[in-house]
Amino acid sequence: MNKLFTTVNRKSIIFATVVAFLLILAVGSAVLAQNATQNATPEASKVKRETAVMQAFLQDRQPAENLAPMTETPCVGGDASGYPCSNIDLLAFMPLASIGGGNGNDIWGWTDPQNGKEYALMGRTNGTAFVDISDPVNPVYLGNLPGHNNSTSSWRDIKVYANHAFIVSEASGHGMQVFDLSNLRTVVNPPVTFSETAHYSGFGNAHNIVLNEKSGFAYGVGTSTCSGGLHAVDISTPTSPTSAGCFSSDGYTHDAQCVIYNGPDLEHIGKEVCFNANEDTVTIVDMSDKANPNQLSRSGYSGSRYTHQAWLSEDQAVLLVNDELDEQNNGHNTRTYMWDITNLDSPSLIGNHTAVTPAIDHNLYTRGNLVFESNYRAGLRILDISAAASGSMSEVGYFDIYPTSNSASFNGTWSNYPYFDSNVVIVSGIEQGLFILEPNMAADFRMEPTAVALNICGAGSDSTTFNLDSLYDYSSSVSMSVSGVPTGATSSFSNSPLTPTDSTDFEVTNASAADGEYLLTVTATDGSISYAEYLKLTIASSAAAPTLTTPANNATNVSNTPTLMWTAVPGASSYDIEIATDVNFTNIVDSATGISGTSYNASLAPNTQYFWRVRTNNFCSTSGYSAAYNFTTGAAPSTVCSSPNMSIPDNNPAGAQDIINAANTSSINDLNLYLKVNHTWVGDTIFKLEHENTGTTVTFIDRPGLPANPPYGCSSNNIDASIDDEGSDGSVETTCYSSSPAISGSLTPFPDALSAFDGENMNGNWILTASDHFSGDTGTVVEWCIVVDANVCAVPTAVNDVSSAANGNDVKLTWTDTGADFYDVWSSSNAPYFTPGVSCALSANCTTVTTNNHSATGNIGNPAENISYLVVARSSCGATAAPSNLTGEFDFALEPGTP
Repeated sequence: MNKLFTTVNRKSIIFATVVAFLLILAVGSAVLAQNATQNATPEASKVKRETAVMQAFLQDRQPAENLAPMTETPCVGGDASGYPCSNIDLLAFMPLASIGGGNGNDIWGWTDPQNGKEYALMGRTNGTAFVDISDPVNPVYLGNLPGHNNSTSSWRDIKVYANHAFIVSEASGHGMQVFDLSNLRTVVNPPVTFSETAHYSGFGNAHNIVLNEKSGFAYGVGTSTCSGGLHAVDISTPTSPTSAGCFSSDGYTHDAQCVIYNGPDLEHIGKEVCFNANEDTVTIVDMSDKANPNQLSRSGYSGSRYTHQAWLSEDQAVLLVNDELDEQNNGHNTRTYMWDITNLDSPSLIGNHTAVTPAIDHNLYTRGNLVFESNYRAGLRILDISAAASGSMSEVGYFDIYPTSNSASFNGTWSNYPYFDSNVVIVSGIEQGLFILEPNMAADFRMEPTAVALNICGAGSDSTTFNLDSLYDYSSSVSMSVSGVPTGATSSFSNSPLTPTDSTDFEVTNASAADGEYLLTVTATDGSISYAEYLKLTIASSAAAPTLTTPANNATNVSNTPTLMWTAVPGASSYDIEIATDVNFTNIVDSATGISGTSYNASLAPNTQYFWRVRTNNFCSTSGYSAAYNFTTGAAPSTVCSSPNMSIPDNNPAGAQDIINAANTSSINDLNLYLKVNHTWVGDTIFKLEHENTGTTVTFIDRPGLPANPPYGCSSNNIDASIDDEGSDGSVETTCYSSSPAISGSLTPFPDALSAFDGENMNGNWILTASDHFSGDTGTVVEWCIVVDANVCAVPTAVNDVSSAANGNDVKLTWTDTGADFYDVWSSSNAPYFTPGVSCALSANCTTVTTNNHSATGNIGNPAENISYLVVARSSCGATAAPSNLTGEFDFALEPGTP
């Protein structure tokens, strides 16, 4: 069935009806007509968790106000010609009618590097307006860029990179527009209608565009791809954007900030880290490897209603978060949440700032010691965040663009842009237009290094440059200092003190410091204002070879698809591996270079002896290869397939069944599945496998994507995947590619593990049940296969005596060594402690160790969590023992160091 028809008629009918009714009440038939067209598209009307916010917004939204332009209106006695204000003057105001009409939404800015001219880029329902504000009291509307294919939407978002604007919208099929901003230099007779320079169609609708100017990557969020999570796009060549990867495991992301991290968490300095507002959590993800993102943490908080946006302080030690529905739903005034993120793996909520007005907060951005908040009906609010790390913020200025009310409704300002060198701040009004404002703030400064990582090989040196910038006419001198330089190394600044816009070269020279990674804190201060920047210093000698661990040397009966593992080498940047059939490595059958982790998945022939070795790379050198290990693979897995071309009845929980009869009588060591299904909207489907001889039944696919995209799950089409408890490409539950097949790769099952069949005899009937659970989409099971590894894999002895104790801010776990190859340490503040169908390597709540102890870093001192632990012994061939006893249940209100 055509998905466009399906989406509109069966999956958005409730939403469309509600929105239409609300629009009739709120804004009348004219606005209803506009949005009826808009909401008839699949992306704009599809149901997702965000629709509660979208419905509330559409209910409150009003037509554009009939306002007159204004210019040069100072704030005097708390008023600027009817606009309540404090410490902010109005330089100019342009009503919506004068910049292309419609209603307003997002805003961003651009400074022309050739002539220093400043421009406002303001989104509207019918396009993007470009305004020359280089003379801020006499702004000039240059023209409009219509939405892709002239589409309209209440939601549009804009960012800038390399003198190009990148624009997304909730309109169906909009994708990402790319516009060359140098076109603004040549407008002779404004206003004009612009054309997009390039277009990216890797997603259709998107709620937001996130952009990291330092990495050259953009991220579409709230799209119909990646389960609504981060959709990475390489924009290093702005006019040729290309898909780069996906983060989908935590579902829908509403907004994010992605940076090259240089905060105080040494482990992650220099990596590309995204701080995501994921509706009910703050989710921090390492996106350095776009193909294999790493979720560092996922943190909820008391009172959350719709986690909307998050932005870092300048030193990246504090994360400021706004919640778009907590004011309406909880009945308190505007609330900004402050998070301590000195440990990205374990953020902690410091507290919140509650404002004097009840307005809803929407977008916030930091600059220096200030945060600029667009709080809907309360207008632009500026707060001092210099003490945010201690849980304190204070308002220092405001300009209220909605003077008649500060209530918790979706009117007034959508967003702001505070990053112009002129200190001008531009603000977008949903019903009003473009406000060009001048805050009168205390003089301030900021500094930034050109590089955040220093690497020294042996007795050498490395350096970076710090640039000092003035904010609000700062002109005093600033002194530089550093802490954290290790014994045996020295440091120097080429210039200190500095005045804006001076720079200083910071150099570290090593003579005899021990190899390792060190956190350097560089501080700039004038005696009253201080800023800290963090650098990662790595001192290394020539690279050392790793020690091979798995499979054990001389191992036999090894899987044909083994995971080869080795020890981590301090300071390593990557590893290279070679696999051969002879000890002299003259017949190399597999190899890889630049491996970022300490494991490699191979695919090898059965009943064959192999030799393997690994070497280490770091910035100093490449080591020699490790001592070679050898192992012998076991018999080939038994594979039995069926190609039934079986129809899956629509909206029928009983489904259809196909049977494979296996004559093989081998004992099952490991069972995997292959499944090929043609089915539109795979989120409707459930697949079960039953071994009739034993009665064991496993549900291995259960409406994939449903928790992340309720109530309908993954909206894309078709399945062509291997289902494997040790799958290397993620979970079947969170995989949802926009192109067909939606579910592909080697994926772990959900919600049940296939290990339930381990130890059974393969012989007998195997029954596949395929069912569909929502009307409008049908499909066919094209082929399915059972793949059984009968090689014996010994189950290790279970751990049953885990104990825990406090060690400073760490939790120290110990247990008796049972001889297992690995121990998977699972942690959770809530049951269940396992993520069903997910291996330890794919879970943010699990760590694998090879010793009989583990330290959980920094887990004491967080009053919001009581974390428990258990340990699972695991063999190198994948067999796992029963879980250990639970331990922990720490009361983290205790003083650090107290068990």
